[in-house]
Amino acid sequence: MLPSSPAPLPRFASTAALGFGGALLLWPVAQHFRIDSVRCDAWPPWPERLGLCLLFLLAVALLLVGWQRLLRLSLAGALSQRQILLTMLLWHGAVLLLPPFLSDDPLFYLAIGRVLHTPHGSLLRPLREVLASDDPVLRLLPEHWQLGTTAYQSGFHALAWLIEAIPGLPWPARLRVYQAVSLLVVALSSTLSAAVSRRMGRPAAWGAVLVGLSPLTLLEGTLSAHNDVWLMLLLGLAAWLWLSRYRTVALLPLLLGLMVKLSALLPLFTWGLSWLRPRLRSRPLPLLALMSLLLGVGLWLLRLTHHDGPMSSVLFGSADAAWDHCTRSLECLPRAILRYGFERPDLSYRVGIAFRLLGALWLVWVAWQAAGPLAATVWGLFSYYLYLHGWAQSWYLLAVLPLRPFLSETRGRALEVLCGSGCAYYALALFRNCLTAPWQVALCELVEGLITILPPTYVLLRKEPLAYVRPAT
Repeated sequence: MLPSSPAPLPRFASTAALGFGGALLLWPVAQHFRIDSVRCDAWPPWPERLGLCLLFLLAVALLLVGWQRLLRLSLAGALSQRQILLTMLLWHGAVLLLPPFLSDDPLFYLAIGRVLHTPHGSLLRPLREVLASDDPVLRLLPEHWQLGTTAYQSGFHALAWLIEAIPGLPWPARLRVYQAVSLLVVALSSTLSAAVSRRMGRPAAWGAVLVGLSPLTLLEGTLSAHNDVWLMLLLGLAAWLWLSRYRTVALLPLLLGLMVKLSALLPLFTWGLSWLRPRLRSRPLPLLALMSLLLGVGLWLLRLTHHDGPMSSVLFGSADAAWDHCTRSLECLPRAILRYGFERPDLSYRVGIAFRLLGALWLVWVAWQAAGPLAATVWGLFSYYLYLHGWAQSWYLLAVLPLRPFLSETRGRALEVLCGSGCAYYALALFRNCLTAPWQVALCELVEGLITILPPTYVLLRKEPLAYVRPAT
């Protein structure tokens, strides 16, 4: 580990000012797109919308460059803990003052809490059937969200109940509570990442900056308060336990992740199989064949027994739906061609099922080939979310970020680039958000997918790792 000596004040100040300036530039964008008051009937006209989206791109670029410079300084041992803490206070403090505007998920969290406080309320029934028709949160949600049920589990439901139970707090202020809780989880995740980095022989400051100041953490964690920050915390804890004398209980945090959302099955499955691999190495081919068969049968049975349930919708979508359960992913292109070009939604639906099976087999392969559970989990999740997950959302990658030290340098740099491109696509998403024509939606989804996927793919295909942005002199 390199000795820590604080960077010269002008160099550190100029670098910290980049990200702080980017966070401040988000202020006018947030006010024009805030989810607690602005819907499509009040969407800004297109010239103003274009200017705001370009401003958002500039803000993301400043956050990304500032983060990369701080990573370079921390890796050289030139950042003190005090400087990192000051930067986190500046960047996250500026973001915390903004209303959520990138995703409607926080509104859905509020609706879950309101359902739990409704007499005889049930999360198994559509929100519209439980909440009053004039409920202010329900009225802000899109219609297909009003007809939906929860996609989360009991642990997160408990958090939603607690936040709704705070007395005398208007509902817009409860959005701020979700943001504050997410910031606290981000801070804890950053601390764990620093500890993991130290045990990997790198400066602790690098691990803290990696998680705590990433554009992805700022925008999807603190600003949008996505509950995937909890998976980020739990995977960071699992990595820390694995590198300590508590290795035997490292799977426990992954099991706890199932109390937040079922996507925690992905790291649990990959980690668990990689951990079992040495014990099953003598019979690899029969094991892979058996697991593939069991996986296929299990998914098919899940489809048959939960035909209209939320789990089936998340995994497969529906052949009868007016749109595909697919966004910003590789599978969206063939599915859009089949649905809108050839008017064959049934074939589009089958393509989705094929991608789900391919993704599961890919995770099996990665778990079987990787050097250990941590390497298998981080590369499996990163590559799966980048190329094989149909409903691709940037906040899913929050869970991957604490495990970045276990990636090779090229793959790690690709993940860092994705932390920028996975936020940059929002510029187009905000611009076209209220378009409804299927061909327009499909075209924009394709371009957003290219914005997200192509930059990290370019880095992965390079023969040499892409260098960090050089720190200011």
